[in-house]
Amino acid sequence: MSKTVKKSGFTLQALEREPQEGGRVAPAAGRADRCTLARAGNRDVPAGRLARTGAGRLGRLRDYWQDIGQSVNVQFGHWFSGYQASSIQAQKIDLPPEAQCLKAELSLHIGQETVVGHWHQVTQEQINQFADVTLDRQWIHTNPDRACLESPFKDTIAHGFLTLSLLPYLTDSVNPDKPLYPQARLVINYGLNLVRFLRPVKVGTRVRARSRLLSVEEVRQGLEVITEITIEMAHSKRPACTVQTILRLYF
Repeated sequence: MSKTVKKSGFTLQALEREPQEGGRVAPAAGRADRCTLARAGNRDVPAGRLARTGAGRLGRLRDYWQDIGQSVNVQFGHWFSGYQASSIQAQKIDLPPEAQCLKAELSLHIGQETVVGHWHQVTQEQINQFADVTLDRQWIHTNPDRACLESPFKDTIAHGFLTLSLLPYLTDSVNPDKPLYPQARLVINYGLNLVRFLRPVKVGTRVRARSRLLSVEEVRQGLEVITEITIEMAHSKRPACTVQTILRLYF
């Protein structure tokens, strides 16, 4: 005997257990083989096979998303641990008292002009000496006669790197009798940012530097000072060069 039950577009056909000889009911073993589940209009599929197939796919899908979740958690945990470690390390910077005083003093002048240097004239002798040291002897720098005839500037010009090399002198930061940061035990040139050569510096031109303090940050055993420097030329509205210098001060 069988019963047919329709539910949600499915037809469930179940065979009832029939009594054997002696009035005993046959054991329930093999129920999955005796039940079929089929969508209307499709071939009947044994319910046991469908259940096993669906369960397997759901299991694999569940395992897949669990693996992704664990991977994301592990990666996030590593990132967060690194972030915490870097934050803790940053908080553990202990500056000596003289460094703390200098930082407090410099912080009051952030955004302000701190240095207006003296005028310096760039000579052909300096240009030639720089060319010999750097082995950059292009005629636009070292040959006044040819430059007068062929150069668009009608004269020799200084190397751009010569202009940069004058920064310590023009900002009066290498004067042993008047150090820029006397509290520091050691001052290191850590690098440059945003270097721009805006106009050529012709031979005989007078140049000077103007400095503006941008930031003061704590580093291990010292301070990092970033300054914006503009190299002006006499009788010119446009500067020759703009650059940001990075100094490390150690105490």
